[in-house]
Amino acid sequence: MIHAQDAYSVPLVTGTVATDATASASIAVAGYHYATIKAVLPVASATNASAKWTILKVQGGDAATGAWTDIIAGTTNATAGTTQFVLVAHNNTSVKAEAKIHVNLINNPYGYLNVIYQAPASNSTVFIGAELTRADALSTTAAGRNLLGGQGII
Repeated sequence: MIHAQDAYSVPLVTGTVATDATASASIAVAGYHYATIKAVLPVASATNASAKWTILKVQGGDAATGAWTDIIAGTTNATAGTTQFVLVAHNNTSVKAEAKIHVNLINNPYGYLNVIYQAPASNSTVFIGAELTRADALSTTAAGRNLLGGQGII
């Protein structure tokens, strides 16, 4: 099988989000081996250290119960812990900021991934997408492939 034949891409968040507000988006990942979460901020409107994600975290869990476990989380500290990465300042006024988080779902106990995010006050237009790859077996229906909520390419 060609690798791209068993991939599914979906935008989770597109457009304007509330300034300095924490929000989340989740996606079903059962049956896939890998996920890539892509979070994009537009070009910085001003050169300042606050032009960065305030919160960017990926969790695994069950959307039905709301029980989530952190997989990896961004930190605004200068150094990161074991399950963290540093959210760097985005001071470039001509290039967008893009973060990609790769999650290995093999032997994953979670049926869903949840992305928690908070954009900086200066960048309230964001894009967060997910690409799931290496499906165990593709469903033949749109509902089975989780396509009823929209689809896209990231």
